[in-house]
Amino acid sequence: MEFPPHDVSSKQKGIVSIGNDVWIGWRVSIAQGVTIGDGAIIAGNSHVVKDVDPYTIVGGNPAQVIRPRFSNEIITRFLDSKWWDYGPKDLPLKLAPSPEDFLDEFESRRSGLEAFTPGVVDAQILLEASAR
Repeated sequence: MEFPPHDVSSKQKGIVSIGNDVWIGWRVSIAQGVTIGDGAIIAGNSHVVKDVDPYTIVGGNPAQVIRPRFSNEIITRFLDSKWWDYGPKDLPLKLAPSPEDFLDEFESRRSGLEAFTPGVVDAQILLEASAR
C-alpha cells in the first residue's frame, strides 16, 4: 500500500494546509480550509479558524495572534532559506545559540547543496517497523 502524492499547490475547500517547521500543541482543532504558515506555533487547546502567517505564535478560542516568533528580517531569512528542503547532513550539526547564527551557518554552506528528496515510504514498512 502506498500513500499517493498530495498536491497542495492550490487551496481546495476543506483542505487544511500545514507548512514546514510548525509546532501544534495538544488538543488543537483546525477549521476546514485553514493554512498554517511555515514556522508557526499553535498553542495547546486552541481553535484555529483563520489562516496563520508564517513564524507567528497564535493561541486561544478562537486563536488570535500572540506575537511573531522573530523579527521580520529573521522571518524573511528563514522563509528564503527553505532549510527544511535539505537533508539532515546538510544542516548545521551543533546547536546554534541564536536563529541568526543558525541562518548564518546554513546560508554559508547552502550554495553547494541539493534539495533532499526522500524515498517513498509505504504503509507496510511503517506497520512492520511499529511491530518491532
